[in-house]
Amino acid sequence: MKQLITILLIAGACWGLWSLRSFYLEKQAADPKGMDYGSNKEEVPTIIPRNLQGLHYTLETPLENARKAGPEGLKKFLDTYRPAIRDPRLAWIELDYVSLLALKDPALARAVFAEVKKRTPTNSPVYPRIEKLAKVYQ
Repeated sequence: MKQLITILLIAGACWGLWSLRSFYLEKQAADPKGMDYGSNKEEVPTIIPRNLQGLHYTLETPLENARKAGPEGLKKFLDTYRPAIRDPRLAWIELDYVSLLALKDPALARAVFAEVKKRTPTNSPVYPRIEKLAKVYQ
């Protein structure tokens, strides 16, 4: 009698595991990203700065050269071409400037960041980056 009960328990456990495995495979096939049903995280789109509006394509090369020159080069670029640059690309470039400037002059970096944050609306494509940097520069 003990042997029969043992065999039935082993068979039941195997059947249960097989059913659980089948259920998992069905759910995984239905949701290829995984079975993370408890997560309510929104995916943040990756922003490519070149795709933001507000900078004429002829200024891309001078911008890259200015970035290579460090915060001084980027400041000179902004002073020279600011009238030709519009948001949201202007805000992105200024945030790059803030990031480069933070090691040399943190007070000025916080001031520039505050100015960019004040004029950037919450529906701007740059706003998620501002939210990330807000913890550092406030």
